[in-house]
Amino acid sequence: MASTPVLLTQRKKILRVIFISLLLDLISFTFILPLYPRLLEFYRNREAADSSSNSVLHRIFLGLNTYKQSFSRPISDRYDIVLLGGALGSLFSLLQAIASPFIGSLSDKYGRRTALLWSMAGNIASVALWVAATDFRTFLASRIVGGLSEGNVQLATAMAADISDEKQRGSTMALVGACFSIAFTFGPALGAALANVETVAANPFATAAGFSLLLIVVETLYLYLYLPETRPMSRPAASPNGSISKLNLPSKPRSHTNSHHLLNATHFIFILFFSGMEFSFPFMTYDLFAYTSAQSGKLLGFMGLLASVLQGAVTRRLPPLRAVQTGVVACAASFLLLGRLTTEAGLWTVASLLAVTTATVVTGLNTLSSLEAVESERGGKMGNHRSWGQVGRALGPLLFCTLYWWAGREVAYAIGSAGMLGVGALVFGGLKAPQMPGYAPPASSLTPEQVKRIEINRLKAKALRDQREAEARKPNGVPPFKRSDSSNPAVSQKRAHSAISTSNVPATLRDGRSKDPAKNGGFRPLEDIQPARNFTKYVEYDFSKMTDTKGGFLTAEDDPHNKALYAPNAEEKPAHMTLKEWERHQLLRSLRERKEGPFEPGLSVLKKGENKTCRECGSLEIDWKWEEIFACAICNACKDKFPEKYSLLTKTEAREDYLLTDPELKDDELLPHLERPNPHKSTWNNMMLFLRYQVEEYAFEKKWGSAEALDDEFSRREKEKKRRKEDKFKSKLQELKKKTRVDAYRRSRKAGGGGGEFGDEIGRGGRHTHTWGRAVENAEGVGVKTCMECGMEVEELEF
Repeated sequence: MASTPVLLTQRKKILRVIFISLLLDLISFTFILPLYPRLLEFYRNREAADSSSNSVLHRIFLGLNTYKQSFSRPISDRYDIVLLGGALGSLFSLLQAIASPFIGSLSDKYGRRTALLWSMAGNIASVALWVAATDFRTFLASRIVGGLSEGNVQLATAMAADISDEKQRGSTMALVGACFSIAFTFGPALGAALANVETVAANPFATAAGFSLLLIVVETLYLYLYLPETRPMSRPAASPNGSISKLNLPSKPRSHTNSHHLLNATHFIFILFFSGMEFSFPFMTYDLFAYTSAQSGKLLGFMGLLASVLQGAVTRRLPPLRAVQTGVVACAASFLLLGRLTTEAGLWTVASLLAVTTATVVTGLNTLSSLEAVESERGGKMGNHRSWGQVGRALGPLLFCTLYWWAGREVAYAIGSAGMLGVGALVFGGLKAPQMPGYAPPASSLTPEQVKRIEINRLKAKALRDQREAEARKPNGVPPFKRSDSSNPAVSQKRAHSAISTSNVPATLRDGRSKDPAKNGGFRPLEDIQPARNFTKYVEYDFSKMTDTKGGFLTAEDDPHNKALYAPNAEEKPAHMTLKEWERHQLLRSLRERKEGPFEPGLSVLKKGENKTCRECGSLEIDWKWEEIFACAICNACKDKFPEKYSLLTKTEAREDYLLTDPELKDDELLPHLERPNPHKSTWNNMMLFLRYQVEEYAFEKKWGSAEALDDEFSRREKEKKRRKEDKFKSKLQELKKKTRVDAYRRSRKAGGGGGEFGDEIGRGGRHTHTWGRAVENAEGVGVKTCMECGMEVEELEF
């Protein structure tokens, strides 16, 4: 339903408050995500030292071990902490699913601001419990309190919908989604850095928890001081006399384009499969490529940055349904690729597709849900929508990881792709583009009785205007103007002859030439009639008399002294010249440019001291072109005699041999240059030629200090180039080793083996023993041995 109009300045202010507060909240929320393994391991070691077998954590680990032992495929104990973290995440999502509808309904009843401040009070209590959590029971209580009170995301979404109309809704929701991407990119890294600072021995994570508490308190104060109430009030209604009164009228119920049940079901099924894939992603990268935590963090950071860029540049401009469709297609493609993944390049491709999904689907579904919600129940409807998503997020990791370990990676991701195709069927077949009721005429909110009253008032005002016009004409003897008179027929109807005969001409005929109002019937003359306000600045131009200067249009009247408008093309022969005259003109122009022949500067016999001479031999026959460009007086004979000083260097030679930069070479005051046509191709840019001694003087004396310093810098750059080349080679070699390991594992599986490690004998289940041949020296003089069976080569060093 259309939102109540909000002033542009007020909307920008509220959006800024929403963005800053939600960013602070999400950064505080993501602090704990990278700390789960160390934090839970800390509590396990602490309770193991206390030898308490009846603790909550001990009973949870027993349940997890029972769950692991139910699979035929063994699960390493290193995943115990990961599974416990996933179980806590599912518990948090389940509590969110329970609390979200209640928080949304309370915001509809008491206001968004009131509900958000109470939610912030619960968040402060949750983080305060984490600060004081020296045992697992207190930490578990903090997660439960946080799950039941966390309402910032859904209330921020509802407030963003309150202050935006249907046209602005998608871009506003994309702003909320961008907060998620930014926070999940930088929040975990900041939390991991603060966890290394230990201030309390009983709780090593108190520093990160305390900083998180500080962010929550600052956010609460900021919301209390700057956030206004955004819940839309009842609309003003029209009174029976046609004016607008403050009585509230019930708005006409609108027909929904998409039912909330369909949107909630789509949200639930999508999050069910997507969250399961998210949770299994680190296991898959470890199994296939032996990724460490740092490498996984780098991959997830890339996904977050790409998602934030897409939300700011693409999602905010897409219609909501198109955004959902794009994300679902990208997610289905990523599921198909994950089941057949063998290379790291494919892994980064999948990460890019998942970033597209993260940036589009949830934002688009939230926008569609907000468009279908009536203002009075928007908080409750969006709370239910978020609740179904949290149910899927609670069940997805448990079900998908069970399938992953029970049936294997290929089967799990194949089932996930089938589920995502089902979501695609709902999105492409069930959902429709929302109608935009904000652009419909507002007359639908008026009753027939009110419409009747408004029309009566309009007719009364029209009759009153005609009466006043007739009274204004009577004192001047002008016959009253009748709008329904036969002398004023409708358009396209011919008037009778009697209506236009001269006998019916009134005595007070207006004369536009007369400026006397008494003779003109009280009307203004034509000269006093001014144009309408919208046409006062209108100027009509004759484009046939204008010249296009490629930077605007100018005429001779605008700039009569601008000779560039009328300058002929210097490369074309004028029509009034013969060919012989044109050739002579070209020759004179060439001599003028080179300062040769009649254009060579004259020499004075009386002023011998003022004549410019060659700096080497003192000759008066200097090259005047060089003197003008390089400020160097030198004759042609000395140029050939001293090439080590007066030869010309190209721009490439000056850049490579003397390590000069392009800005330095383009600075005419620093290094003047001579331009010549490019000998390789006439359409290329002209060559820039520099004088050798000027280049060496600047490079040796001003930039590098000496020729030895230039050689040292050249050697340093060569070493750096060699180092980068070696690093690239080592990186490629490492990738090749990983690929070899994956290929060996895959060949073993195809041959019927049960897997194994690198070096095992393929297909036989035993370990391969190398049979080395005789050592042979390679081209570098190093002895190399080769296995007679597998072909593996090793270097043999003698000491």
